[in-house]
Amino acid sequence: MLPVCHWVEFMNRSACPLVAAALLGFAALPATAGEGLGGHQGTGFVELYYASFENAEDEGGLYGDFDLAFRPGGGALGFDLGAFAARSDEGGNGILYWAGTWYLPNGGKLSVGNPRSVYDLFQRSVHNDAQGVLGNFVLRSQMQVEEFLDGGAQFGASYLGGAGPFRYGASLHAYELDGFDITALALGGSFRWEDYLFSAAYENSDANRGGVDFQRFKVGVAADYGTFGFGTAYRVFGNGTDTERSWESHLFWEPTGRLRLTGTFQSFSGDANSVTGLAARYSITRNAYARAGATFSSDGNAYSIGLGYEF
Repeated sequence: MLPVCHWVEFMNRSACPLVAAALLGFAALPATAGEGLGGHQGTGFVELYYASFENAEDEGGLYGDFDLAFRPGGGALGFDLGAFAARSDEGGNGILYWAGTWYLPNGGKLSVGNPRSVYDLFQRSVHNDAQGVLGNFVLRSQMQVEEFLDGGAQFGASYLGGAGPFRYGASLHAYELDGFDITALALGGSFRWEDYLFSAAYENSDANRGGVDFQRFKVGVAADYGTFGFGTAYRVFGNGTDTERSWESHLFWEPTGRLRLTGTFQSFSGDANSVTGLAARYSITRNAYARAGATFSSDGNAYSIGLGYEF
């Protein structure tokens, strides 16, 4: 598990003020499509949080993981902005996503710049979403994790499309890490059948000039019956020599229209340690919420509260 206080030793100090300004600025955007910079759609959240760790210093700060798509006038051209970032009294890390977009006649979307990896758009971790800053990197793109920690420049392109109950996408990025030029290819897709969503994604990070290549694959299913649901995901991560496997499962229940209770569980191959999470989230308004969460493992328990805004 990688709480924010363990990320700060990798921080890119020059990017921290920009990341914090982006988190605050995007949270202030109007929620109604058609206002501000034209019609827009958003996913994800920004929240103020406080976290207490059994084996580390407590911390508080600002955390966000979101994407905003702007399409002025409903035309064919637009742009995307987003972030996966954390800023606390201990420091900060983050990725800023940006891309020019072209909405194709077939309903597809082409993005060029630094769009989010397609790997992170399919089979998202409920552990991350429910626990907020207590989440971890298990189901995230290897490329996105490396950029989050390193803060280096990244460029690429992605395509997202769909047909009936199917959604699919592909992305290709180039970035530099520890002197290696790396190319990352990601593929993902999902199929919705009644109350069930089946998803899968694959990513290959190819390091040129003798670096280590990494491959990630995940597949999962989730069920949403309205007031309760469940899901499970299986993930494989390897470099051709070593392979790690993990399971992530979750349950949620909404006893009222404003309150959601979530339980999560993660286990890892070759590691007796597992991570259990509990979270409660209360919707204050349509977009604002309050959250409390906890994770339990043999490496130490952690607790957090948050006040956030969901796009």
